[in-house]
This record gives sequence, structure tokens and C-alpha cells, in this order.
Amino acid sequence: MGVFHIAFQFYATDFHKRLQNQMLIDGNWYPEYARALARKIISKAPPDALETLMSFRFDTSWLTYEEVEDSTPTDWYVIFLTTMLTKSPSLSNRFVGNYEILRKLLPVAGWSLEEINKLLIGRNLNTLVEASENRILIENITGLEQYGGWLDAVDIQSLLKQFVEVKDLFYSPSPSALDRIAHFSSLWNTEPRALARLAYLDGFEMLSTANQAGSDLFLILE
Repeated sequence: MGVFHIAFQFYATDFHKRLQNQMLIDGNWYPEYARALARKIISKAPPDALETLMSFRFDTSWLTYEEVEDSTPTDWYVIFLTTMLTKSPSLSNRFVGNYEILRKLLPVAGWSLEEINKLLIGRNLNTLVEASENRILIENITGLEQYGGWLDAVDIQSLLKQFVEVKDLFYSPSPSALDRIAHFSSLWNTEPRALARLAYLDGFEMLSTANQAGSDLFLILE
């Protein structure tokens, strides 16, 4: 399986405050200044920060463009965001395909497609910009949905409560539930009951770790 799940902790409110303090001048957006700051961040970025950028399928070559119009405020927003992200347990932690096990089993517990997608990929990233309540950012930052999704602390607390309530599905799965993941069991040569438990542990750890920290989550399916 070539796709895997990645999770980062961050604090959206702190991120937007820092962004506004460093990238906006007197509350206004100046492209030349923003690009220069983005270049400075890249030039001083440690290897783990550059690796994070690559998780966004992000091409930093635009920083060498001569015309500032060739890059966009969204590029600079993403670069600045990566400085605030910390790697966190994900739904590919114990087993790379655990997010698929969750996708197959959670409907048995009555989870809707919307609820499952929220757990796996979070909310649309455009809502992250809207959370800043900054008109300049909201007007200039667009197209973020291609990079992933996010969950705020309220989302995480709610999902964790809902997730804990379905623990028995993963620890004592019914025959019909096991049938839903039989394909993955043969594909990965792992007993289906073990797959179910590993998927639950990854989901619980991702949500509980962020909940304990009071952080938000940035989620990527790469």
C-alpha cells in the first residue's frame, strides 16, 4: 500500500497570532516581504522541517522565481505553518494501513461517512484560515484543501469520546465485522482480530495524545 497517514500537533491560535505578527505589516499583506520571510525560513530550516514540507507534496523551487507573482500567499502560509508542526502518533503508527481498517469497521458501529472522514482527514483546511478571523488572510489564502485537513481541540475531544465508546467493536469484533477486513488480513498476513486491535490503538493514541496536550491536529493521507 503506497498511501499512509501522517499527523502533526499544533496550536492554530498561536500559529495565526505569530503569522500575523511576523508576516503582516500594520495588518497588511506585502508579497515581497512575505516571500523574503518564507525564503529565510527555508534557508534556516532543519532537516525535520524540510521533511515536513515534503509531506505536503510541496515544491520549494518557487522560491527561486524572479517574479513574486509566480508564487502565492498560500505557499508562504504553508511554509510558515510547517514551523509550528510537531510530529504526532498517526493512524499509520503501528501498522501502515490502520486507517483503512478504521474506514471498514467504524460503519459497523454506526459511524457516518462524514464522521469517519473527519477522523481520518479532518476538516477542510479553508476552515483553518477562517478560524484566524483575519480578513486579509481569509481573502488571500486559498486552495489549502490539497495539503490535508485539521481538527481543533473541540473536534478531538468529541471524536475521542465517540471513539472510546466503540472499543468493544475492535477488541471483540463480530464475524461480520471480521469479514469486512478479511481482505487486509490476507494481504498483510496478519490475523484480523490483531488488525482490529492495532487500528483501535492507533486511533485512540492519536486522539488522546492531542487531547492531553490541548492541541489541534494537522492530518495528511499521503
